[in-house]
Amino acid sequence: MGISAWIANLGGKEIPQYAIKPHRSRSMECWIPASEGCHFKIMWKVLTPPRPDLDLFVYPYLDGVRMCGCSWTNDQVTAGDIGELGHHPTGPSSFRLYEFGKRKMTDREDTFQTGRPRALLNELNTIKVRFAWGHQVAVNERAEFFNDPSEAAPIHEAEAKIMQGLSGSAWLSRNNTVSDYSYSFCDFRPEDGVMSTTFIFRYAPQGWLQAQDIVAHYPQATHPSNPRNIQKRSRSTTPEVIIISGPEVQDNDDDEIIFVKRVTRMKSPPQKKKRLANQIQSGII
Repeated sequence: MGISAWIANLGGKEIPQYAIKPHRSRSMECWIPASEGCHFKIMWKVLTPPRPDLDLFVYPYLDGVRMCGCSWTNDQVTAGDIGELGHHPTGPSSFRLYEFGKRKMTDREDTFQTGRPRALLNELNTIKVRFAWGHQVAVNERAEFFNDPSEAAPIHEAEAKIMQGLSGSAWLSRNNTVSDYSYSFCDFRPEDGVMSTTFIFRYAPQGWLQAQDIVAHYPQATHPSNPRNIQKRSRSTTPEVIIISGPEVQDNDDDEIIFVKRVTRMKSPPQKKKRLANQIQSGII
């Protein structure tokens, strides 16, 4: 598939993956354990880009809700670095972190949406990330690209049976964090004939995974037969990460334009520069 993706905690440690299997064409899914109140982030590494001239676009979904995404230029893709996305920008100088939480339930009939689409319920308890390929065109900044998503609507107790007892959520931290990023913008134009790749991470408490025999009750530490060994890299002094906002372009769509936001971390004084060193050891899904 050309891309490796995984979920990690805020410190960059990979969360174990279980029951890995194909989902659909060019799509994989697995289960991961989740703990309420813990922050997480999506991480990836491009193994084989479809073409060296294409930019990478990353579309994240938390419980089926589209978050601001990010992208790399083709130069960043070919550099072989590790990508990460663990927050949603709410303004020019603020963001909210990705966080595992607890979904609100209700027994109020006036909030019960009878006939809620099953597909929507199937999106709950999932972290989905779609990788697409195309080109960027610079545009002027637009303040309306920033947004602060409201909390997801509660689930009626009658719908809980469909969810098999799962009551967790993947959403955003309650409080805003002051950002050290500066933003600029560009358009995204998808490349015809280049298919996207999707990863679906289904999450649940460790105890639920054990009860479903997805995880052994007393798992022993194991090492995959083909571990992902990624050499330590220094953080670029001028990294360019792109935040995507607007309607997503699917593989079968026309050359519709969506808007994206370029993000550059503000430089720290030389004596305070930090280097990023992540060494990941895991199987590739």
